Formats: sequence, structure tokens, C-alpha cells
Amino acid sequence: MASDARALFRDGNLDGAIEAATNTVRDNPNDAEARALLADFQCFAGAFDKADRQLDIIGTQNTKLAVAVAQTRQVIRGAMARQEVFEKGRAPDVVTEPDAFVAASLQALLALREGDNKRAGEILAEAEEARIKVAGKRDGDKPFDDFRDADDLSAGILEVISVTGKYFWVPTHKVVSIRFEKSARPRDLLWRPAAVEVRDGPEGVVYIPATYPTIPAGPNATALRLGRATDWQGGEGEVVRGVGLRLFVVGEDGVGIDELSEIDFETASA
Repeated sequence: MASDARALFRDGNLDGAIEAATNTVRDNPNDAEARALLADFQCFAGAFDKADRQLDIIGTQNTKLAVAVAQTRQVIRGAMARQEVFEKGRAPDVVTEPDAFVAASLQALLALREGDNKRAGEILAEAEEARIKVAGKRDGDKPFDDFRDADDLSAGILEVISVTGKYFWVPTHKVVSIRFEKSARPRDLLWRPAAVEVRDGPEGVVYIPATYPTIPAGPNATALRLGRATDWQGGEGEVVRGVGLRLFVVGEDGVGIDELSEIDFETASA
């Protein structure tokens, strides 16, 4: 039953949830909700091709769901493009003119792929010194004097996936506001839907990856995949990379992306 799969997912048993959802779909192949749930769980496991196939079947079986299915498939395509950026060297799209931090992150990413963590660390340490600080308020009444991703590579960048399946980097100092929507399905915990306004750029609903792109391994891998824990890679003088739930440094506080509702930024100054 789909309810059994949901319970396993809530308990943090991703493999069990996938197995239970698979059994439900096998026994009820026309159950669109069960198939969509299976696709959600497969996305958490990084099995994007399998999830896309499940959604394709739903769209074929029920044309009334075609629009909703198509939107989710576009988000999956954006997630796959994101993988290619971090694993294969594909260049991300940038919403506005690339700034110095975006350029440095691309250089550091190349150095990391070449195995030169020290050089990548040097590039990002220099970029951090020049990074434009952004002040503002979160959740209406909590002021902060700076906002950055805790991952060194993404410190001055907001990752987003568009509804058209594109993967973008947005310089954080160009963001005007973020309004996170409430999660309606499991996949909304993986890619948080949010209304984002960009200064001198577009405004609209996008999906912000809630977990870092590094593939988790080890005994805590499932919790990291589910965004229920965060781990860190990299020592002194190296690039510190996050694994699992995305964490922001908001003022002096470490805040998980799952804790944020609204963010309003002041106009940044260099």
C-alpha cells in the first residue's frame, strides 16, 4: 500500500519505501498516485531516469495529469543538468551577468575535478575575501548582516532549477527575496519550491535543491540523501563541501534550508 511506503519514508527507510511503492505499482499499475510516489522516492535515491520513466507512464495512462507530470519531468531534467555541472564539467546557466564569485567557483570546480583541492581552496579563499556581503531579514523579523551557503563552492551562489528544466546559478547579492512554499509531496523536500525575485533579472517560482550535489556514502548515506543530516568534506586549506541537507550561514547562525520560510535582502553593496 502507498501508506506503507509513506510510513517507511517518514521513518527514514528509503530502500524500504522504494520497495513498498514498487510492490504497490506492480499490484495496481493504474494507480497514478502510487506511481508518482515511487518516482518521488527514486528521485531521493538519485535514480532520475527511473523516476522519469514512471512519470512518462502516468502521463500516458491519464492525460488529465499530463501538465503536472510534464512540470515534474522538467525539474528532473534540471536536476540531471546539475549533476553534469558538478560531475562532468558542464557549465551552468547564470541568471545575470556572472560576477567574480561565480567565475571563481567555476575555476575551483575545475581544479576539484582535476584533483587539486589545495588550488581550489586558494581560489575560493581569495573569492570569499571579495564576496559581496548581503544583509536582510528572514521570516519577517530576524535581521542578519550576511547570508551565504555554508559550502565554500556555493558561498555566493543560489542554485535554482527553473520550471522549464534549466539549472541556474544566481549570484546571491542579486537576489531580492525568496518565499518558500509549503511542501505538498515528498519531492518538495528534495527541491524546495520557492518564489524568487532577482534584481535586474526574472521573478517567478523555481526549485531550490535542498541537498548538496555530492553523492553520500557510508553508514549515514540514507539520512544525507533524505536531507535529514549534513556532513562536511575538506580539511584546513581545502574546499569545505557539504553533503546532505543544505545549510546557510545567516549572520552568525547555521540554518538548514528546511528551517527557512521567507528571506528579504537589502540592496547589496561591494
